[in-house]
Amino acid sequence: MEKYLLCCNWVRTSFWLWLVNKKDQELIGYVFLDKRQNATFVSGLLIGSEICHPTRENDSQSVLCCQNSLYRLYKVAIETLNLPGRALIVPAATVDRAATAGKIKIFEHQNLTLNKTNL
Repeated sequence: MEKYLLCCNWVRTSFWLWLVNKKDQELIGYVFLDKRQNATFVSGLLIGSEICHPTRENDSQSVLCCQNSLYRLYKVAIETLNLPGRALIVPAATVDRAATAGKIKIFEHQNLTLNKTNL
């Protein structure tokens, strides 16, 4: 629960810092977003705060490892926050292959376990 509250506080703080740095003319454009634009905007806020938070604590390296649907968003966030030197970006195709290989391993293990049980 504490981590959840910290995350909520971080997102709220990130949003207000972003809001304070915008000019009135820019904000008007954000009032009239359609559903897709709004979802992308909110995703950007969440991804930005997710990436930015751990990097402020220390100089540790982050690893970006996600599927194609989120890969571009996270990559843009890393570049926007000027963190490419501290981020290891695993190509989305590699992540997809690893996920598939992992699912096959789980299936093989489950299948082997079930076969031993039925003997």
